Amino acid sequence: MNDVSIFFVADGIKLERKSWVLAVSLRREMGFDFPIIAYVPEQKLGSMSSVSRVVFRRCGVEVRTFDPSKGDWETPYVVGNKILAAKEQRETTHSIFLDTDTVCIQPLEFPRDDTRPYLAAVPEGVLTWGKERRGHSWEVAYGEFGLDVPEQRVTLTRGRNRSVPPYFNAGFVAFREKPDYRGNRLSDVWYDTALRLDRNPDIADKRPWLDQISLPVAAARMNADLVVLDESFNCSLHGRSVDPQIDKRLLHYHHVATFNKWPQCRSVLGTASEWLPDKKRGHLKRHLSRWKFPGDLEEAASSESSD
Repeated sequence: MNDVSIFFVADGIKLERKSWVLAVSLRREMGFDFPIIAYVPEQKLGSMSSVSRVVFRRCGVEVRTFDPSKGDWETPYVVGNKILAAKEQRETTHSIFLDTDTVCIQPLEFPRDDTRPYLAAVPEGVLTWGKERRGHSWEVAYGEFGLDVPEQRVTLTRGRNRSVPPYFNAGFVAFREKPDYRGNRLSDVWYDTALRLDRNPDIADKRPWLDQISLPVAAARMNADLVVLDESFNCSLHGRSVDPQIDKRLLHYHHVATFNKWPQCRSVLGTASEWLPDKKRGHLKRHLSRWKFPGDLEEAASSESSD
């Protein structure tokens, strides 16, 4: 695993808070023998929370900066920060980008090829983009680069499990860092693809899905292998009944209210508290005042039963 970097974006205190939980869960489940990188906008590095610095130090997370102003988007696009972070240079052979609103509960290892460019991701749950009747045209998106829509289809993970052209949730994106024979990295092509699609007036309703639309097109431009991972690598908890026995690797909770319902998520807060110095535990709980700590829930239940 030490040939893989895992990285995320910690842009502002809201994402920092989520990143604490993610970093702790990654180290708890996968150990310390691989790099974790938190990308922080360079203009926000000085205002990064002291709790972030303590958690990142305890979890062996390296903080690196990037410049969001280098994103040459048609209009401001905060989601594009993940693409800008992906463009940064890393020293490992492979990288995995994760959204901060995820929790690792099993190792994220998957078969990968060291010799060819690849994109590994999980299909989207429902068809948020790609509905032809709304002018969402894959033909136009691929045609921008002189490409045909691939014959390959993927199965969406929720609802009617529709079969569609490659369309992935960008909360888990894995790729080979090494350039191809033309000197292209997948992350650089992803960025270039997103910029060109962003400027194409014939592509409707690009926001906020521009990152997802451009991802499979970028892979096609590089002739990269598509490694279609099963839902366990990016399992959306939205609208899902709580299952204490769920057999997944990465839980994508999206909202704190959902996080609080799932014991697998809440348990990470207990680990985070245990790992921090005594003087920082109170700071952690104050920051995460809306997040339910396991011990707090037990005390509340005990108090209610004795009333």
